[in-house]
Amino acid sequence: MYIDDKDAAIIEALRQDARASNAEISRSVGVSEGTIRRRLSRLLDAGAVKIRATPAARPVTAGLGAFIEINARPDSIDAVLEQVSELEEAGFVISVCGDCDIVARVEVQDNDALRRFLDERIRPIQGIERYEARIILSAAKDERGSV
Repeated sequence: MYIDDKDAAIIEALRQDARASNAEISRSVGVSEGTIRRRLSRLLDAGAVKIRATPAARPVTAGLGAFIEINARPDSIDAVLEQVSELEEAGFVISVCGDCDIVARVEVQDNDALRRFLDERIRPIQGIERYEARIILSAAKDERGSV
């Protein structure tokens, strides 16, 4: 698929604020809102853009919070990301670049529940090569600036 300067500007506007309205994007790109709708639809249909929703970070309420860092086979990252994001305990799941491929924030009742979650929900997912849990001891700030 050919992506011109306007398409690239739309993609960049979404990178800056994925929740931006078509009207906001049209103002920043300098084209009509209808043009944004048509181009965004074409980009989505071609698979050049994917829109995913993830719950906002929030204070731990279930008893124990943890970040699960997951390494997956390169050909399985998207499938693992999708399967982990479907787990009820997962507050948010993101694909990252660095020492791991995926980070999930989970909430469970206690240490035993975390162990069961890892053994019964994470370990069986095909494509995971390695995972590590990091228990949240305290939180000073979420994405809105407060806990």
